[in-house]
Amino acid sequence: MNPAAGVTVEVMRAGQRIMAGVRPDPDLGQGVVAMSHAWSSDVGSLWIATNNRVVADRDTQSINRMPVMTGLPVTIYKVAGASQETQ
Repeated sequence: MNPAAGVTVEVMRAGQRIMAGVRPDPDLGQGVVAMSHAWSSDVGSLWIATNNRVVADRDTQSINRMPVMTGLPVTIYKVAGASQETQ
């Protein structure tokens, strides 16, 4: 999936979804997705945050139980109903 700039996608992980706008970055490798840590700007969904994609009892470092916030696999869907891809 190589959506054009401005396309809206749905990023899913651990049963949680977050909508995001696409902005291609030539510095990222193929199959890599980067997302800023932030809260939703949708007034009706203020509790949707990127950190909700982390599962507290599974996505933690073994040495100190700190949450792992990078390198998490996600599934991305084009909102328009196009095919899915796992990143």
